[in-house]
Amino acid sequence: GEHFGAHHDSGFGADKRDLTLLIYLNDVEEGGETHFPGVNLSVRPKRGMGVLFYNHHLESGEPDRSAVHQAQPVIRGERWACNIWVRAPTAPVERPANSNP
Repeated sequence: GEHFGAHHDSGFGADKRDLTLLIYLNDVEEGGETHFPGVNLSVRPKRGMGVLFYNHHLESGEPDRSAVHQAQPVIRGERWACNIWVRAPTAPVERPANSNP
């Protein structure tokens, strides 16, 4: 079955993804779990369910190794998922002079 090896969703600089939201689009008959080896946690895909996790420590900004995850092989069926990555602004957002806070 298809799988995706252990990885971290974020890089550094412009590629720094602060949060990951993984949404499962279907049920998987067997296999296809998202596994977080650093915390020994596996999430079984269920249609409509999401997994939200930080990729960096909030205070230091360093990568959070517990966010390393992998898609386990699908034994029976298919696995469809959607990733949404959230990035925090790297520079202050300027408002037009006439805008209200």
